[in-house]
Amino acid sequence: MKNTYYPEKLLETSERLDLREFWHTIVRRKRLILLFIMVMFLLSLITTLLMKPVYRASTLLEIERKIASVTDSGFINGDDPRDTRDFYQTQYELIKSRSIATKVIKKLKLADAISNTGVIYQLKSILHLNNNDAPDLEKVFIDNITIEPVNTSRLVLLSYDAEDPKVAADIVNAIAIAFIERNQDKYKAATKDVKKHLEAQLKTVQKQLNDADDAVTQFGQKYSSITIDEGGETTYSFRLKKLLEQLTEAEQKKRSIEATLTSAEKQNPPTEYKNALNEEKSLRIQLEKEKASALGMESNLRQYKRLQENSKVLQATYENLLQQLKQFNTAKSGNSQISIVDVAIPPKKKNKPKLLLNLFFGTFLGFLLGTAYAFLIEYLDDTISDSDELERLTKLPNLGIIPSVTDRPPNEIGLLSYHEVHSHFAEAFRTFRTSIKFLAEDSESKLIFITSTRSGEGKSTTAINLATVYAQSGRSVLLIDADLRNPSIHKIFHEEQNNGLSELLSGNAEPKDVIRPTEISDLYIITAGKFSHDPIGLISNLRMEKMLKLAASKYDHVIIDGAPVLGLSDALILSNLSTATVFVIQSGETDKNTILSSINRIKQAKGNIIGTLLSFVDMERSDYAYNYLEYNAENNQNAPKQGKLSSLFKSLKKL
Repeated sequence: MKNTYYPEKLLETSERLDLREFWHTIVRRKRLILLFIMVMFLLSLITTLLMKPVYRASTLLEIERKIASVTDSGFINGDDPRDTRDFYQTQYELIKSRSIATKVIKKLKLADAISNTGVIYQLKSILHLNNNDAPDLEKVFIDNITIEPVNTSRLVLLSYDAEDPKVAADIVNAIAIAFIERNQDKYKAATKDVKKHLEAQLKTVQKQLNDADDAVTQFGQKYSSITIDEGGETTYSFRLKKLLEQLTEAEQKKRSIEATLTSAEKQNPPTEYKNALNEEKSLRIQLEKEKASALGMESNLRQYKRLQENSKVLQATYENLLQQLKQFNTAKSGNSQISIVDVAIPPKKKNKPKLLLNLFFGTFLGFLLGTAYAFLIEYLDDTISDSDELERLTKLPNLGIIPSVTDRPPNEIGLLSYHEVHSHFAEAFRTFRTSIKFLAEDSESKLIFITSTRSGEGKSTTAINLATVYAQSGRSVLLIDADLRNPSIHKIFHEEQNNGLSELLSGNAEPKDVIRPTEISDLYIITAGKFSHDPIGLISNLRMEKMLKLAASKYDHVIIDGAPVLGLSDALILSNLSTATVFVIQSGETDKNTILSSINRIKQAKGNIIGTLLSFVDMERSDYAYNYLEYNAENNQNAPKQGKLSSLFKSLKKL
């Protein structure tokens, strides 16, 4: 028995994001998503109609960042070196401070008039979920304040929401006035502190200046001999200079007399020379005394100069502070230039709720919730409803997709390919037949065994309709009902169950006795026969193998409808006896682990699985609806009508 090799393209797995899968998921779950959308739309509508109207009054403020200087001392100064955004954000937070809220509430007596206009609060009110605790008036008040800076300007739009338009206007005007008053009070307090500081400094400097002047006077009186001329020269330095000059003249006079003396006169100096020597000596003694006296007074002189300089510095400081205090007393109040540009007036139109906006957001939220729930279901869904996913799971080719038929009773679906040759259902089985032809050689498609994981997945319907389309193509086909536990083929063809496969395998009948013709040309059937207590014993009988070989030699195709794999051994034996096995999987019903387990059991029995068949696929909701239904709508009068979403998708593709 030759193995069927899985095409290489089916072994390739792609981890890339495929937007089509997202779209197909939405389409598959469109009814669920539409339900969410409708529910959220109705909730938005009802909530909006039940909510109380809220009015928004606004006033326009101008806030200047620069602060006018009132002194040069730096206590109340100009620009704040920090970022402008910090300054304005600080102002906005001050407007929404609890202190201003408390002031306005008390001023306007709003304790009973404040109401929370928030959507959550109103929803709770509608549902009577609000507790009876006393509300935080300041917080409710602040929540109703809205601050909107006007781009590229120093203007700020200050708004307040209230259920009464006049109350809203009164409150927002009161907030603006309270904010301005707060800034003025802050400035007054600051200027008061600055003035007090200046006066204290002036008093201190004045005392220091008086002390310095007294020190200079007292020092001058104590050392009255210290005099300084206009050139800054003291009397001591003047005397030293004179003595030095006299000493120099005396030395010159002595040398000139000494130069005229003879050797004898040098031995006995004359009186003139002695007087010159005595004069020089006297001047030197006076110079040394004067130097000693000058050194003693030099330190006093330096101290005297320091006292004078300190007095001058204190005098300058005193005059500067005095001038600042005069300027401060005459300066106008400087502050952040906050002013009201436009006074708020009672609004004529309500600000919220906005019906269209709420409906839009409700619809959008419904779409998001529905989509999220749909993807959650897809994530948690462990069943197979997509052929690509089925191929990735089983590593087997998908031979076809059989659409679900809901407008026919179950007993008519078995022969639907015969009664409605041009239907999409029949076309699906012809596609299935073609897939078998290309994936298996003629010798391998002689004995085709149709099975599934469990009952109810459409294996009998598949076997009958596959046999039908083979017969319609001019091939001789034998259809065998080998499901001895739950036979159904005899019901579809309205034949007696007796005298069938059970009798043949038990030796009570010959092949010619159990093979029956049908209303379909070239299609013959063998029913299951009487119920047997040992179906596995009959199927594993050697007669079964001989009968299949004989049938394969007489007919072009032998289609075997067997029992499901789960919990039974019948399918394993029939798969081993057949040349090709097709595994039928019901869309959206069979979980992945069960599918893999059943396929592995057949492989362990050396069954040749040539591929899978996805049955009962809802073509209106599946990923295949677009191309499949579009093609049938153009070429088949009996094709199902396209849904509105499919038509929309078709129109979008043409853009």
